[in-house]
Amino acid sequence: MQPSLPQIGTPMRLLINTALTALFSLGLLALLTGLYRRAEQRRGAGATGAGGQRIERSVKQGPRRRSADRRSFAREFLFGVLAALVVVVTRALFAAAEWNPLHAALLVVSVAALSEESGKLAALCLSRIGRGPLGFSEAVAAGAAVGLGFALVENSWYVTERILPLLFRGFTAVPLHAVAAGFLGWGVASPLRPGRLLPAWLIAILLHTTYNAMITTGGLPAPFTVVLIGIGAALLLAITAAAD
Repeated sequence: MQPSLPQIGTPMRLLINTALTALFSLGLLALLTGLYRRAEQRRGAGATGAGGQRIERSVKQGPRRRSADRRSFAREFLFGVLAALVVVVTRALFAAAEWNPLHAALLVVSVAALSEESGKLAALCLSRIGRGPLGFSEAVAAGAAVGLGFALVENSWYVTERILPLLFRGFTAVPLHAVAAGFLGWGVASPLRPGRLLPAWLIAILLHTTYNAMITTGGLPAPFTVVLIGIGAALLLAITAAAD
C-alpha cells in the first residue's frame, strides 16, 4: 500500500501502528527462524534413523546441519529494512507532486506493488552476495525474512483516522509482505533454474496487487485479504515441499 506520511495530530496512531508492526514483524521472524531450524533438525534425524547408507550421508552433511541449527535470517531482515527505506523515500518524493484521485488509486494498486516487490527482490539478491547457493526451504525462509524487514518500515508509516482499520491492516500487511517475498525466495533458490525467477516475481506482484485492491476497495473485500494471504501461504508451502 502507498504509505501516507504522518500528519500533525497523529502521533498516537503512528506510535500504535509502529509498535504493532514491530511486534508482528519481529515475532514472525523469530517464528520463521524456529520453524526452519526445527525442520532442518527433523531432516537430519530422519536421515540418521534410516539404514547405514543414509547414516553415512547424514554424517557427510553434519556441518551443514549444525550450521542450520544456528541459522539466523537477521541479515536478510536488515536488507529488507534497507530496501523499504529506499522505496518509501523515493515514493514520497514522487508523492510530493499533485495527483488526481484516479492517478493516486492507480499508484496504490499497481505501481506500489511493482516497486515494493522489485525492492524486496533486489534486497534478497544483495543479501546473497558472497554466499553459496540456497536450498529451496532456506531460500523461501530468507525471502520471507526480507519481506518482514520490509514490512517493519513500510507499514509503520501508514496512518489512518480510525484505529480498527489500522489494526486490521497491521495484522494483514506484515504476513502479506512475508508471503509475497517468500515466492521471490523460491524464484532465486536455484541458479540452475533461472526461468523460475520471472514467474515468482509476477506471482508476488499479483498477490500484492490483489491485496492492495481489496484493502483500497474496503467493505466486504477487505476481510477476505486473510483468505488471500492464507491461499498464498498454502501454495508457497506446497511448491516448497515439492521442490525439496
